[in-house]
Amino acid sequence: MGPAFSTEFKQSDGFQASGGLTSGLADGLPEGGRRFDPAVLLAPDAAERVLPVTSTGGLLAGMTVLTLRGTVPVGDLVAGDRVITRAGTRALRAVQSEVILRAEMIRVSASALGVDQPEEDLYLSPEQPVLVRDWRAQALKGQPQAVIPVGALIDGEYIRPVTVVGQRIFRLEFDGPVVLYAGGLELASVEG
Repeated sequence: MGPAFSTEFKQSDGFQASGGLTSGLADGLPEGGRRFDPAVLLAPDAAERVLPVTSTGGLLAGMTVLTLRGTVPVGDLVAGDRVITRAGTRALRAVQSEVILRAEMIRVSASALGVDQPEEDLYLSPEQPVLVRDWRAQALKGQPQAVIPVGALIDGEYIRPVTVVGQRIFRLEFDGPVVLYAGGLELASVEG
C-alpha cells in the first residue's frame, strides 16, 4: 500500500470534501473524475495538519450516507448527526478523515453485490467490512449473511483492486459497532 496521511476532520477547517480536492485513479479516471493535483495536498498554506495513517476502513469523499437529514455526502457529516443503521438511528460521535496520496482500494462495480448494491461504482478500503447476503456469505463464512472485508470479495472483474491517488477517506465513529447504509451498501463500522 502506498503512503497515506491522516488529519482530524473539523468543520471549522473550512474544507469541503465534495469540492476542494481534485482526484483520480492511477489506472484511469472514474466517470466524471478529475486529475489529481499534488499541489492541493502539499501546499504550504494548507489549513490542516498531515499525520501518519492510524486507521483502516472508511468511506471516500463523495460517498453518500443515509441519515435522518436524508442522503448526505460523507464529507458533510458532523458529530451529532443521526445516521440510519440496521438497528435504528445512531448518533455520530466523531468524523475523522485521512488524505491518501496513493493507496490500493477496491472498486465495487454498480450492482456487483445485488440489484443497486452498490448504486454506482464505489471505491472502498480493502479492510472495509460489508454486510453480504448471498452465495459469498455462504462460501466464505458458512452463513446466509455475513460481515466480510471487501478485499475478501475480489473477483477480478466486478470487484477488483485499483490504485487510487489524491483521495480523502472519512472514518465515522459511533458509540459501538453499527451497520450503516452508504452508497447502496450495508457497511459495518470499523472500530479503532
